[in-house]
Amino acid sequence: MARSYRHIQQYEREILELKEKGLTHKEIAQRLGFSKEQVKGFIKRQHKKERKIAAGISLKKKSRPPKDNKSPKLIRLMNSNTSSHARRQRSRLLKWKMNLCGIFSRLQKGSEG
Repeated sequence: MARSYRHIQQYEREILELKEKGLTHKEIAQRLGFSKEQVKGFIKRQHKKERKIAAGISLKKKSRPPKDNKSPKLIRLMNSNTSSHARRQRSRLLKWKMNLCGIFSRLQKGSEG
């Protein structure tokens, strides 16, 4: 028999309503088809969120941090001012980058028109 997977947060309202009625974690778990530990952990996380909100602490957004557009090599070379070789290499990279920007902008103008 195939198991049906459900995310516990889909049942957030129901779990909290049953908890307010006085049901135990085990009884809630049996009614909704989760384990006692899942329900216990969910309620624990909900209470933690409520405490943070009551204390005025903002909740963190769960997402990836934004990517940095600059390559580590380019950043290192832009910050480097030790040797003439590094300066020449930095100059070449910047010219290459500006050239690419020009090519992309011409391509975009060509596709728009």
